[in-house]
Amino acid sequence: MASSALPTPMSILVWNCRGLGNPQSIRIFRKLTKEKCPFLVFLVETKARKQQLEDVRRRLKLDGCFAVDNMDLSGGIAPFWKEDWNVRIINYTRWYISALIKEEENGHIWQFTGFYGHPETAKRSSSWQLLEMLKPHSHGMDVCRRFQQNSAPEGKTRGSQQTIQTNRSFQTSS
Repeated sequence: MASSALPTPMSILVWNCRGLGNPQSIRIFRKLTKEKCPFLVFLVETKARKQQLEDVRRRLKLDGCFAVDNMDLSGGIAPFWKEDWNVRIINYTRWYISALIKEEENGHIWQFTGFYGHPETAKRSSSWQLLEMLKPHSHGMDVCRRFQQNSAPEGKTRGSQQTIQTNRSFQTSS
């Protein structure tokens, strides 16, 4: 199944773009992909439909894209990738996309899950439960997460006891 060869160094970029509907966001995305040369980009809060993201993929000369549409005026997630990787989407919801990645150069296979936690504090525990369920059984997994909070309490300038507790809940689930 997976090759015994060591994986090649890779670059994965995760960006909360807060919408790709304006030219400035597209310019920033183009600049990031040019400077960082990532093999995979996972965008969160695209606030875009599949066709818009496919247009962005073509304009930026990326080889693959899988989009989960936004809901109303928020959400939307999408990985973009280069042809060096064979990407097969395993499962997705509006909160995550899981894919098996095969590196063409060495045959190395691994699982990627791009994850977007619920923006409402009261509903985040269900996000962490989902993340726990997504742990793979047979492939290594890299999880890219985006939450509307810092994962460490010391990263906050102010915060409630509830925030500290939800941060601990997240850290123990991953």
